[in-house]
Amino acid sequence: MTKGAVAVAGQLLAGGTRDVVVALEQPMPDATYVAAPVLMASSSLLGKVVIDGVSAQTRTAVTVRVRNAGLAALMADGTRVGVVATHMPTT
Repeated sequence: MTKGAVAVAGQLLAGGTRDVVVALEQPMPDATYVAAPVLMASSSLLGKVVIDGVSAQTRTAVTVRVRNAGLAALMADGTRVGVVATHMPTT
């Protein structure tokens, strides 16, 4: 079972970090799934957003920590964080 979702990161100051909660479109059966975060539409002349990793996950959402490693602040609508979540059935 694979699901995806996208959220807007919001404004990031240079050197700043932010936890972005990405709500899954449909809940997973439980919280034991693999979540792969990706950056989408993250471009700026002096800003550089990187993913520091998944900081939390529940059945309904994944929290992704992002960081602006660039030289300037990024506007609120410039960075989108996507998540692909795959539940691996236990055998």
